Amino acid sequence: MKNPSKLIKKYILSKFSILVVVSLLTSYLSKSLLISDTLLFNFYSDILSYEKIQALIEQGKKWEWFGYLFIPIIYGIKFSLVTLCLSLGLFFLNTSHKLKQLFELAIKAELVFIVAGLFKILWFLYIRTDYTLLDLQYFSPLSLQNIISIPKSDIWLLYPLQVTNLFEMTYWFVLAWGLKEIIQKNIGESLKIVALSYGSGLIVWVAFIVFLTLNNS
Repeated sequence: MKNPSKLIKKYILSKFSILVVVSLLTSYLSKSLLISDTLLFNFYSDILSYEKIQALIEQGKKWEWFGYLFIPIIYGIKFSLVTLCLSLGLFFLNTSHKLKQLFELAIKAELVFIVAGLFKILWFLYIRTDYTLLDLQYFSPLSLQNIISIPKSDIWLLYPLQVTNLFEMTYWFVLAWGLKEIIQKNIGESLKIVALSYGSGLIVWVAFIVFLTLNNS
């Protein structure tokens, strides 16, 4: 008889692998369909010569594969941090849980941001076809950034406004719904736990990015 613990590990690893593959495909489609040589030339033309831009593009294509290698590492770190936040929240509330279940939940909830990535591709392919490299970099679908305009002097507000979006809210709800099944509480209690644990971690992360932005501005 197979060890149940090993079966669970394989199950979680298979889900993690599938998510990484889907993310790699989404990232590849985004770069190949949205970022053209013309787009890069238009962006760098005011600050670099033609030869330097050409060299930059060739170098970027040469090392493009290297960036894909970091995707599973980044996901591993992110899911571990989300798991840690949720686990700490449950620990302080004296609620029993298993880390494996929380890690699996973090993997499932990430599908929300995969959908957001696909939404971005479709948006620039079929809706806003006249775009710049900056438009791609600062695009945050269904966020407060698209509603509130900020002056250049308050650029530090950009990231908090980007993070406050419909997909992020959906991510919270998916975490809460999955947590409800794990700890057998109602959705209101689960959402409260997510807000106090993951929400606190998100606030710390946003504050860190704002700090870096202010220091580099």
